[in-house]
Amino acid sequence: MEGRVYGEADYHVTDWSGGKTKELFIFPHHSSYGERNFDIRISSATVETETSLFTKLPGIERLLIVLKGNIFISHKEEPFHELPPLTGDYFTGEEITKSRGRCIDFNVMLRRGSCKTVGHHILTSFPVSVHEEKGRLFLYAVEGTFEIRQGKNLKTIRPGELFSSENPGTLDIRQIVPGILIQVEIKY
Repeated sequence: MEGRVYGEADYHVTDWSGGKTKELFIFPHHSSYGERNFDIRISSATVETETSLFTKLPGIERLLIVLKGNIFISHKEEPFHELPPLTGDYFTGEEITKSRGRCIDFNVMLRRGSCKTVGHHILTSFPVSVHEEKGRLFLYAVEGTFEIRQGKNLKTIRPGELFSSENPGTLDIRQIVPGILIQVEIKY
């Protein structure tokens, strides 16, 4: 299926106790974070307070990647550990999760049972081809500008934009302006 690029005009911004959250993608498209009836939600948040307590989200699996800044994170009252930029941290929404430090993050939330697996890669070397037959693939431009060729279709993504495609096949990616992409693949 042909991919789509999501940008600022598509995003929904809300306040949370530690900053602002920008919802980049939600599925099903009529679902709502507030009602907790989504299967997939991707967002980017600012953590503007020195310490924060994450919202409990029962039944939700999470992937958190720091984009800018540096935080220390703790799950289940365990000791804090550093979460440097572009490092992924997987945890469940039931866990008591706290952080120290300020950052901008990239956050993937999945309803437990809505998919078989989720994975991520940080792409820094281009050109590159990625392939996904059964599932949904996301590419988020942390910095830089990229062209994504999907068969005969060509899309461009810029910093802060998200590309999404279901069962995309092969994507050929080249950089126009050097940068970094986060690739997230969700298998059904």
